[in-house]
Amino acid sequence: MPTHEQVTDAAERVHGTGERVTQGRVLADLRLHEIGCSQRTIAEPLRLWLARHGHHARPAREVLPDPLQAVLGGFGARVWDAAIAEANARLDEQRTLLEREREAAGRLLDETQIRAEITSRENEELHARLARMTGEIAELRKEVVHLRRTEFWDRVIREIVEFLPEGEWMTTGEIARRVPPSLAKEALTRDKELTPGRIHRQMRIRDTHGRFYELNEEGEEPRYRRLPGWTGMTPLPPPRRKQRSG
Repeated sequence: MPTHEQVTDAAERVHGTGERVTQGRVLADLRLHEIGCSQRTIAEPLRLWLARHGHHARPAREVLPDPLQAVLGGFGARVWDAAIAEANARLDEQRTLLEREREAAGRLLDETQIRAEITSRENEELHARLARMTGEIAELRKEVVHLRRTEFWDRVIREIVEFLPEGEWMTTGEIARRVPPSLAKEALTRDKELTPGRIHRQMRIRDTHGRFYELNEEGEEPRYRRLPGWTGMTPLPPPRRKQRSG
């Protein structure tokens, strides 16, 4: 915490540069001289300095003022009038000093209010940016979840096409039983259980032109068989639309 003298010296140094003495410049000068300080710790001495800057107090006198000496000689009434005049002059000086102190306090308050308004606007902007970023992150997370589900179901359908027979039909129930246990277990953690109905829906949306397998919906349960020309390197087409699993 700076002493009164340190704050006064800092104000004098700033004044000596020809710049306007402000709270910010005095703080900067003190910190330049490695003196710990804050707005609160310099407020009172700086206010007094600002009030007294340029103010020349009337010097204390050990003898009576000139107006009083002129009336010495037994004229008590005139001496009294001169004393009253001197007292009024000193009172005017005090009033002037108090007015300057008030103005200095107002200047410091204005500086503090301006900084508070700037900080408030910056905080509002940061909150708005955070809200936008939070929304964007939420959308990205949804997209990542969707992409992971799509990739998983592409692997499931690829495995199914691998073991689908070309010359005979296989029901969705038989397909569900043939799915590798590792995929069936993964389905429970990524999405939902690989039921025949779910497998049927995912297969229908992934082969829109019947290029890789054929569907027969006659009878109690849908049936599939692989068409000639499929190889493990043949890419599956993308789903027709964004699909919610299940």
